[in-house]
Order: sequence, then C-alpha cells, then structure tokens
Amino acid sequence: MTQTRNAQVIPFMRDGSFFYKKGIEAYQNKQTAKSIHLIKRAVDMDPEEPVFLCQLAILLAEEGDYASSNRWLRQIIEDVDPSMSESYFFLANNLAHSGEFEEAKEYLEMYMELDCTGDFREDADALHYLLKVELGQEHTDLHRTDPFSTHAVMLLHEGQFEQAEEEAARFTAEQSRCWFMYGVLAEAQIRQGKFDEAAEILNNLMQKEGADTSARCLLELGALMQGNRTKEELEADLSGLYPMDRWERYVLAKVLFAAGIFRRAYHLLRESVPVERAVYLHQLAAAAKYAGYEGRASRLWEQAASMQPEKRERFMKLRSAEADAWIKDWTY
Repeated sequence: MTQTRNAQVIPFMRDGSFFYKKGIEAYQNKQTAKSIHLIKRAVDMDPEEPVFLCQLAILLAEEGDYASSNRWLRQIIEDVDPSMSESYFFLANNLAHSGEFEEAKEYLEMYMELDCTGDFREDADALHYLLKVELGQEHTDLHRTDPFSTHAVMLLHEGQFEQAEEEAARFTAEQSRCWFMYGVLAEAQIRQGKFDEAAEILNNLMQKEGADTSARCLLELGALMQGNRTKEELEADLSGLYPMDRWERYVLAKVLFAAGIFRRAYHLLRESVPVERAVYLHQLAAAAKYAGYEGRASRLWEQAASMQPEKRERFMKLRSAEADAWIKDWTY
C-alpha cells in the first residue's frame, strides 16, 4: 500500500527588499524604466524605508522628472527620516537644475551642516560655489566672453572644423589672453588630424594659470584619436578631475563622450551646458541616449526640436535610431 504525505508548502515572501534588490539590478543593466517600476513596488510595500524612497528619487531625477523626485525627497526630510543627510543634497541638486537657486542653496547648506565629511562633500562644495556664482554672491569676470555662444564653438558643433580653426585663430589674434579659445583652436586641429600643431598649442596653454584643465583633457583626446591612448587609460587619467569652471567641465564631458565613457559624460554635461540653447540640449540628449537613459534622451530631443523646428526631423531620427554611431550623433 502506497502511503502519501501532505507536503508543507512554504510560501516565498517577496518583501520590499526583494523588489529593491531587483530594481538595483535592473538599473545596473541600464533598464531604467524597469528599475523605477520595481523600486516603486518596494516603496509601496515599505513606505517608511528612506533608502527605498531616496533611490526612487535619484532614478526619477536621472529621467528628468525633478518634480516627482523632489516630492519623494521632501517626504523623507519632512516625515520619514530628517537625519538622512544625502536627501538634502539630492534635493539641492534637483532644485539647482530647475533654476531654483535660492532654495537649492538652503538645502545644500543643511546637507553641509548635517554631514561635514559625507560621500557627497566634494560635489557639495562645487555646487555651493556654482550656486553662489548664480546668485551673484561670488566674484566672476562679467566681461569674459561666453565660450558657449561664440561662433568658433558653434562651427565645432556643426562639424565644420576647418572654418572653426580659422575663426578661432582670428579670435586669438585679436584677444590673445582669451585662453579657452586656444583650446577651441586646438580641438579644431585635432578633429582634422593636425595633432602636432594642436599639441604645441595645448602644451603652451598648460603653462597658463587657470587654463590647464581643458588643455589636459584635449591632449588626452588627441592621444586617443592617434591611437596612443586606450579608452581605459583615458578614463583613468581623467578620473579625478572635476573642474570648477563650467566651460572646462563641459570640455571634460565632451572628451569623455568621444571616448565612449557615456554615463560620466552625461552627468557632467547636465551640470555644465546652457539648456536654453537647442544645440546643448541635443548634445545632452545624445549623451543620455548612449548612457542608457532613453526616456530622458527622447524628452530632451523633443525640447530641442521645439526650440529649433528646422532640426526636428534630425532629432526625431536620432531618437529612434540604433545607438551605434555616437560621434556622428553628437554633431549638430
């Protein structure tokens, strides 16, 4: 006679930690939308866990949904865990990106008071400086030419490297102490394969006070394009750089993008480009696309198209194209 036993079924409990872990794995695999969905499940199951709420806020900010991100961060600060210092930093960062500089500075200073040696202290110091500049509380040279809007730089964006070289050379002849334009001149030469001429300019530029960071980045770009530097070597050489100057941060981001180091390039571009100009929204969108933030890239190209309708067809093609030609996609 066959005997049967009643098997005891042990239920598999899926708690908030399970969905949080799965969400982090999805994020690491560049599945941002899936990651947000899973971490929202974790929050639904454990709405008092500040780590879940904070991670959800970070992901939403990366997708450009600052309003939703800020709501979660304020919930942590006001209701869940006011001692969670990083939530103040992330909220300050979001507010800065949204142009709310006064409030951003208030929350940033709360973070700096709560956590004087925290993981984000260096970033906080840099952001604090930039906010003071924006609010007119830090001395800046009001007569300095805006590098983002010069004709030579726009020619670079459009891939017209010979014309950019001519324009930059003319500019430096007239304003010999405008250091950033020497970098533009050198980059135009690098893009044309004139590596020795560019290196001479950049090595001279390295000797000028306050001009060495972008020159160093562009020397790395020249070495990469000549095959004298690998992507990994370039990344290691530039890993410790975080220029305080907005233009130099942009040059660093541009070099990282050219090397295929997309996530860091994207985050640096977010902190540097003037988003009121369509060309820089386009570049930020290209970096977002290759960093795996497809939703963010799509929205940025839509915004750029609304600002410059004659480029809409190109932007929409880039939005749906396969991600396999990043240098071409960068060109405006």
